[in-house]
Amino acid sequence: MNLRSIFPLVATSLLLLSGCGGGASLAEVSGKVTDENGQPVTSGTITFNPVSTGDGNPGKSASGEIGSDGTYKLSTYKANDGAQLGKHRVSYSPPAGDDDAPASSRPNYTVKGGEMTVEVKSGANDIPISLQRQ
Repeated sequence: MNLRSIFPLVATSLLLLSGCGGGASLAEVSGKVTDENGQPVTSGTITFNPVSTGDGNPGKSASGEIGSDGTYKLSTYKANDGAQLGKHRVSYSPPAGDDDAPASSRPNYTVKGGEMTVEVKSGANDIPISLQRQ
């Protein structure tokens, strides 16, 4: 093989490899979680699930624990790295319960209105989340 026949093969291989392994673009996402009275929700997990764009693979979900002050920061691959760009459905999961505590003593929430879709944009995103008691 001479150099002229190898060059197109190498160039094509480099172009294909440049698209692999980069993953989706992420942006920082944080905010405050409140209940229907505007009071902070002080525990649980917020999850952003990417909405499919039609290619069959919506991407990786991001989640974050809610702090005692009601704030959260999302993580996808590592701590506080954010969520991928695009539209997401938001969900709330209650904290793992104390087996000795009655279920009625732990408030159960759902996203206000039953469903919430948000868009993560490039840069820092401050996305407040409102929950309602079930």
